[in-house]
Amino acid sequence: MDYGRTRDFDRVEVYFTVDATHSLPAAVEAEIWDGERHVPVTGATVDRATASDTPTALTFDPVRGSALRLTPTSAAPGTARGAIRITRPEA
Repeated sequence: MDYGRTRDFDRVEVYFTVDATHSLPAAVEAEIWDGERHVPVTGATVDRATASDTPTALTFDPVRGSALRLTPTSAAPGTARGAIRITRPEA
């Protein structure tokens, strides 16, 4: 998610689809663009969604940057339910 300007981040909510071919991720990692490279956030905690299109909240130590990159990890790689679909991120 590129915001086109530098701003502060300490939380992002991500909405995932859960259906016959999509599942909630096993993990979500976040990185901030510091103007030169993506740097992993620190102090991350995850409050996981329990249903489709409800927020998974990722909170972390405050950071400043212009873009936030999320990397979800499949809970069922290589299976029919292994795909991950983000319906919307909110930071």
